[in-house]
Order: sequence, then C-alpha cells, then structure tokens
Amino acid sequence: TDLAAVDMGGVVYTITTKDASVAFPPGDPGIKEIAWRYRKDNNDLLEAGEVVTVKLDLLSMEIQRGETFTIAMTTADGAAASLTRTIPAGVGRNVYVELF
Repeated sequence: TDLAAVDMGGVVYTITTKDASVAFPPGDPGIKEIAWRYRKDNNDLLEAGEVVTVKLDLLSMEIQRGETFTIAMTTADGAAASLTRTIPAGVGRNVYVELF
C-alpha cells in the first residue's frame, strides 16, 4: 500500500489524560525535538519505511506512574492517529520512554 507522506513540521500533538488535554501545535516550544531514526532522503516528510522520534515537554501535565494517557497526532490536512498507553510503575521523573 502506498501511504501518503506526512510533513513533520505541520503535525499537531495532543496529549490527553483523565484530568487534562494539552496541544502542541507546530513551532510550540514544548516540542523539544524531532529526530529522524531512519530516513530515506533529506526532506521533512515522514514516508513509508521511515522512523522519526518526537520529544515533548510534558512536565506541566504531571502525568503519574500508572496513569493512562493518549497522544494524538494530527496532520495539517486533518489526518489523525493516536496511541493510548499507561506510564509504567517503574518510570521515574524526566525519563525518556519510547511508545510504539
């Protein structure tokens, strides 16, 4: 299947918990890093087979161990995808966690 490319510079990230929802629009200082882990070319489009890491500053949300949250990613043209995960009990403050 040929999937459309996603312009990573135009994605809005929204984190939602039972208590709060915070959006990170393009250019928001809470988007700390967008790093390519596997890139087929030099453009900023996420294409089939490529992998990108996005680091967001969530300290203001105070998400606790054992708490469930959803991260939604919405492209500039309105396409959306989301993941719902629970923070592992053993995760400490300011720890990097990969979500798949």
